[in-house]
Amino acid sequence: MPDDFLNEKRILITNVQKLFNGVTVFGLGAKGLNLGSIVLDDSHACINVIKDSFKIRLESESQAYTDILSLFVDELPTQGMGTFADIRNKEQDAFLKVPYWSWQEKTQEIAEILYFIINEDT
Repeated sequence: MPDDFLNEKRILITNVQKLFNGVTVFGLGAKGLNLGSIVLDDSHACINVIKDSFKIRLESESQAYTDILSLFVDELPTQGMGTFADIRNKEQDAFLKVPYWSWQEKTQEIAEILYFIINEDT
């Protein structure tokens, strides 16, 4: 981050992809930065970029997909049994939202699965 920005002497102009991507290019590592305010020009056009930055995409044939799906095998059918059956049969248009409380309860297991796939190529 530019010192003049951090010292509140200048504004920082960047794009929404830099702010909402899950992998900072500003050298912060796992830390965040407290900001007073953010101005987004043309913000309605940014909504899909921001939503996409919070999604995890896995191929249904991958082991990670299978492992994560198995973590929620008890919760997902309560969201829709027929749709859950479609997901297990790898129907392309079937989707269910994982309840946030279930996701929060299993963040450690999810992190371990994702850590493995992120680091398997290195």
